[in-house]
Amino acid sequence: MNKMMVLFLLALTLVTVRAAIPVNETNFICPVNYGVRLAGSFGELRGRHFHAGLDIKSSNGRTGDSIFCAETGYISRIRIQRGGYGKVLYVSHPNGYTTVYAHLDGFNEAVEKYVSELQNEMQSFELDILPESARFPVTKRNHLAFLGNTGISYGPHLHFEIRETAKDKAINPLLFGIKAVDRTPPVFTSISVTGLRPDFHAIYSRNYDFRSKSNRKKAVLDWEVPAWRAGISVAAFDHMDRSHNKQGLYRLELFVDDTLFYKVDYDSFSFQETHLIDAHTHFDVDRKNYRTEVLCYRVPGNELSMINTASNKGLISLYKDRWRHIKVVISDYEGNTSVQQLRLKRAEIRPNVEDTKINIKQGMVQEFRHKNLQVIFSPQSLARDIGFNVTSGGEQEESVFEIGQEKEPILSPIRLAVKIPESLRPFSARLGFMRKSGQRQISYGQVLSGDSLVVYTSEFGRYGFYLDTVGPQIIPTHFRKRGNATTFKFKIRDNVQVAPGGSPFQYDVWIDEAWMACEFRDLNATLSIPVHHLRTGNHQLRIEARDQFGNISTWNSDFVLTP
Repeated sequence: MNKMMVLFLLALTLVTVRAAIPVNETNFICPVNYGVRLAGSFGELRGRHFHAGLDIKSSNGRTGDSIFCAETGYISRIRIQRGGYGKVLYVSHPNGYTTVYAHLDGFNEAVEKYVSELQNEMQSFELDILPESARFPVTKRNHLAFLGNTGISYGPHLHFEIRETAKDKAINPLLFGIKAVDRTPPVFTSISVTGLRPDFHAIYSRNYDFRSKSNRKKAVLDWEVPAWRAGISVAAFDHMDRSHNKQGLYRLELFVDDTLFYKVDYDSFSFQETHLIDAHTHFDVDRKNYRTEVLCYRVPGNELSMINTASNKGLISLYKDRWRHIKVVISDYEGNTSVQQLRLKRAEIRPNVEDTKINIKQGMVQEFRHKNLQVIFSPQSLARDIGFNVTSGGEQEESVFEIGQEKEPILSPIRLAVKIPESLRPFSARLGFMRKSGQRQISYGQVLSGDSLVVYTSEFGRYGFYLDTVGPQIIPTHFRKRGNATTFKFKIRDNVQVAPGGSPFQYDVWIDEAWMACEFRDLNATLSIPVHHLRTGNHQLRIEARDQFGNISTWNSDFVLTP
């Protein structure tokens, strides 16, 4: 039987997905049996995605708390990943919703046995299983699993989601009554004003940082802006009782002269639109200053459904002879609010010395060619019209390309097709076209198409060919050839970093020539090999790691377990 990283077992019977009942008619319970403290809230801006659930803290700072089913249904999906959600269960409910329980330490006895059998059958620690509906029926308050710290997780917690099943839409669990105590209003970190051209490119920008010791928080900020129109952006966070973590906002409102111009409620979003976060935030500021600012205006590529009001797209027309009165209101789910006021007036407009020539239009399929490189944009690729160019060194068979400007977000992947130089064609099987960041080579996955490599990427930057002839490194960090150890640990690192869409290295572990299911965590590049169940005496260990280009590394050793 072929090995697979992801296993899909199709349901044996067809299950009709019904429309979800209204939220106020549901009766979900909290999945933990202690007072909820949150490490993360719904809709938080997490890098390049919105946070799709609540992060519920452990009761004692450790793994092992029991996790209970929030409503009657059946386990519809079981997944184990080296990154992402780690160990996760999905439960489908007759009311039209699916609950998700992620970063688990382990499953209940029946599910654990089922998973272990499949891991050994498929010889893969990672699995993605869709059990038939009759295999694991569950009722409300049934024990499902144990709280953990698996996948991309920085401490013991439960990531809990409620999804509208038919629409694959994440709904804020706070709406269902699953919440923590919150009596503290949100906090402004900074506020910015940007003078904008009609194509949404900046001609002026000014920021006020409330964290600066030299700045005292002013009741009203008076700014004169050399532009015909302006947009406001805000960095802020919320605090909840009994939690030091910075949470996301629930609501953001922009008023201009007492008229609501822009409003966003973090109630729900479709997973198909989470990539639009890069059109919802100030992408360039985040890249340069590591400060996430929410735009209080809608750029052309921002079609987020959570934006409830966008009068005039949230853009503020400026006048030379009168002030515009601006009020920004930030709120948490319990209605605690903070307010910041500004007054804006148009100043004398200076010539724009950074006049960007626009040549790629948002909302269109467009093709750009540079020698042996083809770039194709989809209608959903861009947040706004941009000036785009590609440069390369050399006259004939270029191997390095500067593609676009890194300050511009790519919302939906663009297609890069690059013709392989004659000198590299004999090595095509181990040749990649990757983004170069310092000393790192970052792979986005690719296919060989004739004499070209095709890559789909969501990053502008420096790209080039990379010939990979080296297998991943296997480094023992906790291994003794003789002793009473319970777990061996190894680091496995590849010379190519894999971005979403790329192909990570695969690994296998054998003890005494028998394959073993062993966990690898992307977060710390650590392979854990349990040996506590082995008999005392002599054993043989073999580890094999294979990268996307077929390079294989092995590590072998005898070891002796003592009583």
